[in-house]
Amino acid sequence: MAANFGLYYPFIHFKDDNWLKLSAVYFDKMYRIVPSTYTTEDSDTVRDLEGFVDVVRPEWASPAFGETFGQFIHQYHTRLVDRYGVAKADQWDAKPKDQVPPVAGGRSGIDPRLSYVYFEKMTPELRQSFLTSGLARFDPGDDRWIGMHPMLARVYMTALADQLAGERQLQPMTDETIDHLALSGLSTERLAQLLLADVNLVDERPTERELEQAFALLALRTILPENIAQIPAKKIAKVREQLAGERGKFQAAAVAFAQQNASLREIPDDRARQDHLKAEFDKKIAPELQKLEEALRGNNIDVVLVSVPKHVESNESVVIQGERPDSMGTRRQCGLPRTVHATTAAACAIRAT
Repeated sequence: MAANFGLYYPFIHFKDDNWLKLSAVYFDKMYRIVPSTYTTEDSDTVRDLEGFVDVVRPEWASPAFGETFGQFIHQYHTRLVDRYGVAKADQWDAKPKDQVPPVAGGRSGIDPRLSYVYFEKMTPELRQSFLTSGLARFDPGDDRWIGMHPMLARVYMTALADQLAGERQLQPMTDETIDHLALSGLSTERLAQLLLADVNLVDERPTERELEQAFALLALRTILPENIAQIPAKKIAKVREQLAGERGKFQAAAVAFAQQNASLREIPDDRARQDHLKAEFDKKIAPELQKLEEALRGNNIDVVLVSVPKHVESNESVVIQGERPDSMGTRRQCGLPRTVHATTAAACAIRAT
């Protein structure tokens, strides 16, 4: 089932070990995009979850992906360079801290205003298009890394993740606070809308696929192991195998729920739509959540049950009031994609005591 397998992006290394341990409770496998010539420097948590973490190679993407992105650069060259040309990098601010890659693997570029993509994440032809157009440049200290405007890098990595995930029935997953940019099928027009605000090409109502993605995210947001930071990854690895049956039932229920209720997005009245979803959620999803909770407790893992808010706007980025500590010891809010409705959104709080 597609929702049981995740594809981590945008970085090579996982930024948050707690996020990875939580993912291991609910997903059968978590892939990540690792170039063939890149040597990872994984944490003990990643190594202890060997068998759960796997890789896909960027070159496995269909050749049509690189061709489409290259056509986009050619078609919109002037406007793209005007907005994202690296010759203007001196005018840009440093990228936000949450877009800075993990320290594992060493520095991936010296300019804090640029985001860097490993060279093998592009075909040679597409790489040349980025460089000759002025939209990207090699890092002067390490030409394996190609620097570009953070928004351009974000859209590219999201597009690559969507492509690889779609070809392999994987669910794109990120531990970043940024929204996942649902591409709804790669096209030059959709890329133009994302990067140039060209035209409103995409219906604001969530597609069936986006609804399915939202319900997959629900698994990471509703029943949360308490004190996940203190649970050894080896215990997570052992328990996740014992929970395979309950995990599969929950994921099947979540995907079926999304597919069966996709037509509810046609209801223009937001309150009525929320009421329908809440009623169906209570009948179809809540019982499976309870079974999963009981299975976790039966394996000596206490859980935090997170209540679902009564109403959340469906066409905006949702920030629920849960918090979790970041790597610096401070606390930050966690954004959920706009497709997570009131009955599926839940706080991403991990209680640390």
